Amino acid sequence: MGVNQLAGNLPPELWTLTDLQYLNLSFNELTGGISSSIGNLTALHTLFLDGNNFTGEIPTSIGNLSDLDMLYLQYNQFTSLPPNIAKTIGYFSVRGNNLTFESRSLEPYVPNTFISFTYSPQANILVSPNIHLLNQGDDLNLTVSVGGEHNQYQWYKDGTALSSISSSPNYSKLSLTAADSGTYVCHITNTVVTDLTLYTEDITVTVVPDSDNDGLPDSLENGSCTDPNDADTDDDGIPDGVEDVNHNCFQDPGETHPCKIDSDGDGIQDGTELGYTLSDVGPDTDLSKFQPDLDPATKTNPLNSDSDGDGIPDGVEDTNHNGRKDPGETDPNQKDNSVIYVEPEGNCGGTRTPCYRTIQAALDAAENWDTIQAAKTLTPEEPVWDKIGTVTISGGWKTDFSGQDGTTSIYAPKATGGGGVKIQPNVKIIAP
Repeated sequence: MGVNQLAGNLPPELWTLTDLQYLNLSFNELTGGISSSIGNLTALHTLFLDGNNFTGEIPTSIGNLSDLDMLYLQYNQFTSLPPNIAKTIGYFSVRGNNLTFESRSLEPYVPNTFISFTYSPQANILVSPNIHLLNQGDDLNLTVSVGGEHNQYQWYKDGTALSSISSSPNYSKLSLTAADSGTYVCHITNTVVTDLTLYTEDITVTVVPDSDNDGLPDSLENGSCTDPNDADTDDDGIPDGVEDVNHNCFQDPGETHPCKIDSDGDGIQDGTELGYTLSDVGPDTDLSKFQPDLDPATKTNPLNSDSDGDGIPDGVEDTNHNGRKDPGETDPNQKDNSVIYVEPEGNCGGTRTPCYRTIQAALDAAENWDTIQAAKTLTPEEPVWDKIGTVTISGGWKTDFSGQDGTTSIYAPKATGGGGVKIQPNVKIIAP
């Protein structure tokens, strides 16, 4: 029955043929496992099951076949051998299966008393994953799991040995470059089963080029604002791949912009706000553009133009934009402006100070960047700001200044001293 097109599982009736001496099912399309009932065929002396798609373990009951002389199981998908193959077997072949070196496989059969025992080659060892897509600068870590107590491993790339023979199944390569792309294979040998070398399936490693080593693949940078040949496109001292944290070549929330030297537009470079100094920057940073932080122990928020929320931009408080609080400058990490309250009775909830009855009186007392909080019950007036600098008028406040629930009406304020007046939404400008 060999070399036919028999398919499917072996019928259970086969195992009832106890007088059967010779069975040849070679090179068919048979599948499934071998039943433990094979042990019933005690008269069998020749068994050919090679060239099919049998899977699983060879049952231990095959050890009952004391007359078995020839056992050909090659080119199937068997995964283990029983420990008690009949001692009378002279010719035994298991090559081309999924056997390894472990105790349920080949190690116990070497050495042996067979006239002929062929077990090489075996199917390639599957590895998951077997495809690695990595960025330049990433690390590569490969391993293989193969049974056996006396195994030795050696890794190859494109046919060239990468390592010496070792008892470790692992291979690692740090900081990959494009040259590390290729096909990796591990050769596994065994000091007991010396005539067999197992091979892993091909492991494909592709390293995406990153010409400037900034962590952003060239393929993405070519379609974005960053320069694939400049690790610090905007010269703020921060590498592009650090600013673009998730390496997708978009500015996502929480990221500074790799193409804008000043992401929040406050006049201070991102690197300066984050404490970068000359010792922190790489060779692609243009030092004629980069402003190092002269006080890296203090930092401001490069995504908030007013880190301390005092209404004064960081770049106005740090006048020379060098990251250090110099004489004459206010601290961008400490609120410096004052709040002045205005309520018709001059009461302001009893605890809010300073408190004035009119917006004009508050303006006369105000300094640059102060905020005037005006009660909603004020009579409209036409305030004049005659100083240099900027003040803010915030309206609609309750008389105890616990919150805003209305508007404060005023005539359009005038700025006569070269400064400006900022009007917040709760202030309503009315016509005279």
